Amino acid sequence: MYTLYTDKSEDFKCKIDVEGTKLSETRARLVIEGKDISLLFEGKIDSDGNCTVPIKKLKNLLSEEEKGTMRLEVIAEDTFFSPWEDDFTIKTNKKVTVEVFNNDKDVIKETKIGVKVDVQPTKEVIKPTSKKTVEKVIVEEKNHGKIISEILDKKGVKLTNVKENQKMITNFIKEYVIENKVGLSNNELLDEIINNLKY
Repeated sequence: MYTLYTDKSEDFKCKIDVEGTKLSETRARLVIEGKDISLLFEGKIDSDGNCTVPIKKLKNLLSEEEKGTMRLEVIAEDTFFSPWEDDFTIKTNKKVTVEVFNNDKDVIKETKIGVKVDVQPTKEVIKPTSKKTVEKVIVEEKNHGKIISEILDKKGVKLTNVKENQKMITNFIKEYVIENKVGLSNNELLDEIINNLKY
């Protein structure tokens, strides 16, 4: 069986001897017949009868492992001969095989310059909205006064009615400070809340 390649050009070579005519008047060609395709490659014969038929890469024409027949056709003046025929198979000359092992020592690791990114964590603040329900709000560090003022605003507390809501505000701020471990003094925190409260 003759082997042809999808990714490699090659030369089919043979020796031709003809009687009763000149080699210069003789032509040779190779016919390759697959399942759904027939290919013809013209050859050259030198003065010593050496025949060379260049076969181009068969990629996109025949698929790997496909089989078929190939034959040499010789035309001497007005006479046609088919002196040689054989089966062929298609192979790929260059192959890459990858085997992955599930084991750290067999893993190839790529080394690159590392970039470290520090992400500031967020905290979950639990704020009571009523005696029965608890609402979670994600807040960033160092914005406690603003956060508290926004929560109070949602509860209807404005600069104009702080005195009426003093007890609720005091209890809420105490809970908030304990829950979030606020590092500000009471005066600093109150200043931030007042600066952020709406009228």
